[in-house]
Amino acid sequence: MLKRICYSAKVVYNGLGTARADGAVVIQQSSNQSSESSNASSKVSSNSSSKVSSNASREVSSNVTRNVIAIVDAADAREAFAEAEFQDGGFAILPTPADACVDVRGLSLAEVQTHLGSLEPCRVGLVSDNLDVLRQLGQMTLAAVPAPYGVMYWAAATQDVMQLATTLNDLRKAARDWRVGLWLGAPELTPLDARRLSQYLQQTDTPLTLDVRTAADALTYVTSTPLMAARPALRLPVTSDDGDEALSTLVTEIRKADSMVLHCPFEDTLRFPWEAFMAQGVDVALGSGRQGGVLEQLVHQLQTQQQQHASPLALVRAAVKSGHRALGMTPPRFVRGDDASHITFWSG
Repeated sequence: MLKRICYSAKVVYNGLGTARADGAVVIQQSSNQSSESSNASSKVSSNSSSKVSSNASREVSSNVTRNVIAIVDAADAREAFAEAEFQDGGFAILPTPADACVDVRGLSLAEVQTHLGSLEPCRVGLVSDNLDVLRQLGQMTLAAVPAPYGVMYWAAATQDVMQLATTLNDLRKAARDWRVGLWLGAPELTPLDARRLSQYLQQTDTPLTLDVRTAADALTYVTSTPLMAARPALRLPVTSDDGDEALSTLVTEIRKADSMVLHCPFEDTLRFPWEAFMAQGVDVALGSGRQGGVLEQLVHQLQTQQQQHASPLALVRAAVKSGHRALGMTPPRFVRGDDASHITFWSG
């Protein structure tokens, strides 16, 4: 039995190009089930937490196949697919998003696991300074999630390059469904040590995030440290109050270094100057930080309050493309003919 279902949403982004406002995704479902059973299982599920299943066919029997047959404007969908069943997909339809900063420093392994459960289906950049927690988490097999699940960042306190490399190597050997990354609080390394560490990170394809906590020091650090050669994600406390000229210079240097910025809106309460980074094509990834907010809620909150001067389209793209780039991972996408089970529905 063939059936077509058209899901419309405020934002539709398939991981390529520009996100589409008021778009629709048309899915063709092939099933041996009865019409009544198929109808019941094809609906997008939602719950009180506003989190919607990332697997559009998770509740559908294994003998059902669902494939994308069109990605179009919602206004055109009703004319082109008049025979389809139309359903509201919510705020956004997108590939698997990425929460590039999930700060779990100070949490036990059990608490980290609980925290990760609330973030599904996001790929995550998990930040911890507890090596025992990272080793135990890395050895666990995570069922029903993409592999790698994300990046385990070791928030290292040491500036000893040899110790950094040894510890990262050990973590990498233990990790199953994770990549291993390094999170540094803008260390004061000698130029030689910074070059050595940068070379190691590039040779081992280790993601790096630099947490530069003082806006006044950000430009000096970006233009001087050899660690920029490793193309880190930069956790910068920049705001629209930093001055147009200084901000423009900083953004220019970040673009020249082919780097990106990591923004955690739950923590940065002042307005982040999205427009300055977007104007020069600098990727901005999103993270929920220490607050532990679900990324879907974070994105929807930002676009609703309009406090960041970024459109819903830009925010959804940041959650997919920029977020994965910050984790050193290939951004996911879906096109016509692809399996629809990997599509995420955000209710918003």
